[in-house]
Amino acid sequence: MNNSGQKGSALFIILIAVALFAALGYAVSNMMRGGSTNIGEETAALRADEIIEYGRKMREAVQNIRISNNCTVTQISFENATVAGYTNAGAPGDDTCNVFEQAGGGLTYIVPETRWLDSSFSGNASYGQMLFNGTVCVDTLPDGDYTTCLSDATDNEELTFFVPFVQQDVCLAINEKLGITNPSGDAPEDVDCSWGGKFTGSYADGGAIGNAVNELDGKLTGCYKQDAACLAMPGSYHYYQVLVVR
Repeated sequence: MNNSGQKGSALFIILIAVALFAALGYAVSNMMRGGSTNIGEETAALRADEIIEYGRKMREAVQNIRISNNCTVTQISFENATVAGYTNAGAPGDDTCNVFEQAGGGLTYIVPETRWLDSSFSGNASYGQMLFNGTVCVDTLPDGDYTTCLSDATDNEELTFFVPFVQQDVCLAINEKLGITNPSGDAPEDVDCSWGGKFTGSYADGGAIGNAVNELDGKLTGCYKQDAACLAMPGSYHYYQVLVVR
């Protein structure tokens, strides 16, 4: 009986088993890494859907109170019990022009979900808030040239809703869903600090969206990256939805 031959065969089988096990482990590891990437993309897409849907509801609510309640663009109110500073003295006392009252738009003010946001900007005063602003122009909406809108001393700015400081992957997913190009794999950059104070019924010259890039020209909604020219928040990402084009 050839014991050495049997031992050699057994060792060979063991080596093959070890090699197969290692290959299987490598394959499973790659699959898990790939799954994590896909899950990340799916999660970003779901968060993008949540933000876009709320923006759509916000725009519809504003349109409804303008049509059904005859609210002018200066009577619209975003006063709410969560964030102070939105009282509009020109809004009717019966709340019919208040977006967050049942007599008006019927919406509930929601605090942006932390899962949407980039926590590295949590120290900014606007972090964790929804913003409503009347000092922003969107290039080519409808004035044609944002530079005129920015400096003409006329109240022709858009009424705009922002979710500031969203995560980069969420911002990219928003643009992908809206058919907006993300140049070089990143969101379009904006060179102005795009919003000023809270909307309380008046419009004024201020910032612009799409003033340095073409991807956001004429876009009612989208997401952009704040460049280094805005010293308060360079490298941050912001979702916007135009509520009233002016």
